[in-house]
Amino acid sequence: MGNNVSDKGSGGRDAVNWNEGRSGRHRSAEEVEAGAAADLEKWKAGVKKKIEGEPKPVYSDKEKQWAKSFLNTPSQAAKNLPDDYLRELRRQALAFKNRKELAEKKAVKDEAESKLERGKEVAQLGEQSKQSIAPLIVQAADPDAPDIIAAAAAHGLTVTSAREQAAELGITLRALLGLDEAPMKDVVFTYVKNGPLVEPAQEGDLPRQMLGLLNWYKGYIKHKNAKDYIYAEVRYEHHFKHYWVQIPLSELFQLFNLRDLDKSIISCYVLMKKREMRIRNIHDVGFIDPHIVNSHVLEHHPADVEDDLWRFIRKQQQKSDILFPYHFGFHWILMVIKVQTSSVLVHDSLNMDPALWGDMRKMMQKVWRRFVDTKVGEFKKELHFKMAVRTTGDTQPPGTNLCGYYVCERIRRYCNERDQTCENNILRNNLRKTLSPEARFRPLQEELAGWLAREVIDPKGEHYYDDVELYMHQNL
Repeated sequence: MGNNVSDKGSGGRDAVNWNEGRSGRHRSAEEVEAGAAADLEKWKAGVKKKIEGEPKPVYSDKEKQWAKSFLNTPSQAAKNLPDDYLRELRRQALAFKNRKELAEKKAVKDEAESKLERGKEVAQLGEQSKQSIAPLIVQAADPDAPDIIAAAAAHGLTVTSAREQAAELGITLRALLGLDEAPMKDVVFTYVKNGPLVEPAQEGDLPRQMLGLLNWYKGYIKHKNAKDYIYAEVRYEHHFKHYWVQIPLSELFQLFNLRDLDKSIISCYVLMKKREMRIRNIHDVGFIDPHIVNSHVLEHHPADVEDDLWRFIRKQQQKSDILFPYHFGFHWILMVIKVQTSSVLVHDSLNMDPALWGDMRKMMQKVWRRFVDTKVGEFKKELHFKMAVRTTGDTQPPGTNLCGYYVCERIRRYCNERDQTCENNILRNNLRKTLSPEARFRPLQEELAGWLAREVIDPKGEHYYDDVELYMHQNL
């Protein structure tokens, strides 16, 4: 039995003999040496491959373009971002088109009815093609006609002073003197604490997000401890420090009624665009928060403004553009700081005198010199300020307070419509110019209302602040 036992581990019949080939034939010394040399070269090649790595692949232009498409393709989060602005802009454009078509049809219909009523047109006196005498010219009543002079004297006024008062009141001279009936003016709709944000008749015309924010407001003011404001939390990842933006409810009224915007609303618009840029993986646009850098803080706390400006520029020095909405007096402008060229492009919808914000310009120069002295680079010692060329559609109508909306729209162009040569962006910009201010800025109102509802009011929002005092009465 011992001859039939095979022990593989002790060199039996099935034990592997390295000196025997795979065929079981005994290998010669030369074959053994050649096999060892081959194994050694194979091992060296493996070590060399690990050290040097794989050879650099060569890709065709088509393959490179295919790979780059992954970098340019927005993420699912970016694709799913709610674009309330474009949705509402399309709605306003469609409404504008329908109104225009109806007006044209009505004009054609009225012209046809007018021709039927007039019948055959006969040239009246002075309208004939052949005139035997010179046409009679009837001049309008002179402003200093006897009845005007008499009426002014009866009021103890001269015609000149009466004309000045009429201009101040926005009525005609004859209406001021009682010679004509003065037009009735509508009562201005104003904000009242816990009152409506819009007139009841206008609620049906509100778009989806504005209507949702209005419904939240109606429920909020019913709370026993409801305050006159809400908060938006700002953290370090937003503006490099932690603080809160107080949003008065009266500013929601201003937003809904296209009135002048306060710094809290513009600050919210900046936070909204900053979030969009982060989600879309766009990192070359920076922002300065107008809530903490504005003319009021500059006047009373200049040291704080200097520190905040220094922080904003230092932390965002790699950005292509730093967008700075600035409020002074009762006006908004947008300054675009271009760090690499040491320049500032100023967008002003009213083209006001730059001397009105000269104090901020001096502060920016001071902070810039401080920045240049501590950084290595080809930076100029002084910032170069240049006024942007305004086009027809970017000029604010006189007598309006829409400067804040023009600033928000300009911020949107720098963030969402970056390629100004893109056909869609050109068509969109041309469309805005044809709309009335109410229709043009309604998409801005809509996207702000949606952002406030999602990110400030919703407990899951990025800027939500839990106001514990609001719900204290529920535990009593």
